[in-house]
Amino acid sequence: MTRLRNILYNRNSFLIAALLSGLLLPWAAQFTKLYLLYILMALMSFSLMSFSTKDLRPFNLVIRPVISVILLNYILFGGLLMGLAWLFFGSDSNMMAGFLCIALAPPGVVIVPFSKMIHGDVKYSTLAVLAGYLLLLIIMPVMLYFMEFQSGNSMRVIIEMIIMLVILPLFLSRISEYPPVLNRIKPYIGKIINTLFAVIVYTVIGLNRDIIINNLDVILLPMLVLSLLLFGGGYLFRLITIRIAMQEQIRRSLELIFSVKNTGFAAVLCLALFGEKAAIPSAALSVILLIYLIWLSIKAKRQTDTPASMGVER
Repeated sequence: MTRLRNILYNRNSFLIAALLSGLLLPWAAQFTKLYLLYILMALMSFSLMSFSTKDLRPFNLVIRPVISVILLNYILFGGLLMGLAWLFFGSDSNMMAGFLCIALAPPGVVIVPFSKMIHGDVKYSTLAVLAGYLLLLIIMPVMLYFMEFQSGNSMRVIIEMIIMLVILPLFLSRISEYPPVLNRIKPYIGKIINTLFAVIVYTVIGLNRDIIINNLDVILLPMLVLSLLLFGGGYLFRLITIRIAMQEQIRRSLELIFSVKNTGFAAVLCLALFGEKAAIPSAALSVILLIYLIWLSIKAKRQTDTPASMGVER
């Protein structure tokens, strides 16, 4: 029973179940779609509870992670993604909008636990992710202002999304600063995050189920683009950082900061601004990122299990 419980509570199991449910039982996606903004607001609030405002001090230690997340997650990843998307989908405005939502999305909160798993610099990763969310207060209004002209959505919708997806989660997550509250909810935070993220994945897959099943090529090409960026770009990034003799812990954290985006944020942003077809790249990213993170988990476990790595903290 213990082993079965561990499998059921495992993040990968949740996501695989959500993908399969979206394909086989898509009927509820029309219902969950109505509450996606609230689900993502809750997801981001619980995710940010693992961060403490104490991590922002002293300020001089925050500068490098902030620069890293700007250059790697937003500029480098976003620029490469939009370049590849233009090569394959330059004439498809819906697909380009979908990839733009991914480029705009903040770094995935999963960076922090995976940084610990692969023996990266956890505090560096935490600061970078927190900085990525704070930067949304600047990046999102500017980007969505220009996106509005193509999407036809009013500025009111954009302001509401900034409040619900950035400001409120940052505010609500601070209840974790009170030990009595944190001690009560801490054992359940991981399960809550897994469940909420699985609902978002299920909704995106369910809404696009007919397109995925009847037009498999529609999602295969975005999956190819994202595979090239995650696996190919991640491999080249790793080679470069090894060549310049970067500190190993920092290198592993930077690899995650470069490659991991918040797919739930991207999916909800697409659905709210552009419609279901624009969310196809986010659905593809859910699949590819899941495979990528499972691959990182397996690789990290193999490295940990080798004689040379025995004694390293897991």
